[in-house]
Amino acid sequence: MFSSKISQHTETMRSLASETGFSFELRDDSGTKAFLENFKLFKRGIRKKIQNVVRRRDPSTFEETILFDYQYTISSGNSSRTFYQTVYMVYSKTFALPHFYMVPEKWYHALGKVFGIDDIDFVAYPRFSKQYYLKGDDTEFIQHTFNQEKILDLFGKEKGYSLEGCNYVFILYRHNKLLSMKQIRQMIRIGEKVSHVFVMKGQLWLANHSRILKEEE
Repeated sequence: MFSSKISQHTETMRSLASETGFSFELRDDSGTKAFLENFKLFKRGIRKKIQNVVRRRDPSTFEETILFDYQYTISSGNSSRTFYQTVYMVYSKTFALPHFYMVPEKWYHALGKVFGIDDIDFVAYPRFSKQYYLKGDDTEFIQHTFNQEKILDLFGKEKGYSLEGCNYVFILYRHNKLLSMKQIRQMIRIGEKVSHVFVMKGQLWLANHSRILKEEE
């Protein structure tokens, strides 16, 4: 059973599919959620649902661009709250992404720094470093992936987004926001720029990896 809030957003997503030439699925019939179990967004809460799936698949590269509405519920004692967000996802074998998450920086992130819990900052991009909290398991790999003017300058200007990545997948969303058509178009433009940077970084990683293997022969 769809929530009324998600159902009200169905026509927006259906119109998006018609406008872009993407396919539309009312439910997650293709198992999208299985790709996302390691992402922080999808580890939260209970009653997790993906709905209103707008999808484009390139049969020659198997690359997929997917937009969908996602909900989950947090229960505490006798109360509960359900969160809804529109998510932009790209799957591509040309990526080589570290496991990372980037969220808008909050006061408690700054408090964590007092106790030595630092995030990843870029001195040359103070606006990005002030606006976003970036963290993950492999700091050096994350720095390599993000150290590019296009992506750091982009998020220095664009506020309120969350970005997560791992291996061949990244997701982009605004926490607890079902987006209007205008906002979705903006998120697609941002997502395409992010994807371009990640493809470039993946190619660079592959070239460096191949060079190292040849040197070891």
